[in-house]
Amino acid sequence: MDFSVFNLKSYFTLHEMACLTIGIDPGIAANAVPAPSRTAYDLLIESGRESAIAAAGLCAWYRQNNQTRDDLTPALLYPLWAWRSVPQDGDPQPDAPEQYLSDGDPDSWVFLPETISDWLAVRKISSVYDFGHGGVEDKLYEVWLRRSPLLPESQSGAKPEERITGDDWQSAAAQRGRVIILEALKNGRTPSQEDVAQQIAREWRAAGMVGPNGAPLEASTIKRHALAPNKISAKHLH
Repeated sequence: MDFSVFNLKSYFTLHEMACLTIGIDPGIAANAVPAPSRTAYDLLIESGRESAIAAAGLCAWYRQNNQTRDDLTPALLYPLWAWRSVPQDGDPQPDAPEQYLSDGDPDSWVFLPETISDWLAVRKISSVYDFGHGGVEDKLYEVWLRRSPLLPESQSGAKPEERITGDDWQSAAAQRGRVIILEALKNGRTPSQEDVAQQIAREWRAAGMVGPNGAPLEASTIKRHALAPNKISAKHLH
């Protein structure tokens, strides 16, 4: 299929984003996505919806606290209505959120192609359709880890080590695990929980992330306390 026709679109829904990412026609109904692509499609929709809801909440906090759009982390999938409701430097009159919000259902929200491109790149998900004509570098995922809202404000910023406290690291590992499995399934691979845990451990170690005790999190710990309890595995996500 020639996807170049979509280069004329100014924004995309979650359904369109998921379909174009895995390389199927967005004109197909959600319940008609073929079986070979169903798992990857469902994971993209689920992860995208969760990220969009979190992004809308973050944008609301930024509006209330007079923060600008330029400071928003690229880790989330920002709905157009929320993104344009946050002021930008030099633009003291942001758009009203209702201008781009058709209703409260995230499945009806729309997203800028560059927003989708950044969101996919941060999660290292390759896409059949190029939303951003190059997107951002994989290094951005490391930057996101250092700026993650999961970290207390006093621990964010460029420091030699970043510590995730409490159960936050378990939630972060589970979310990253889902994305790793999604990418693998889309490419015809079925990673084990051990493989997923080892990849997360490598990424976090490279980013200077440490656990609550101040030491790098081992793959066995990530598997036992984050992946296994949350059923983050190719078997359960199929």
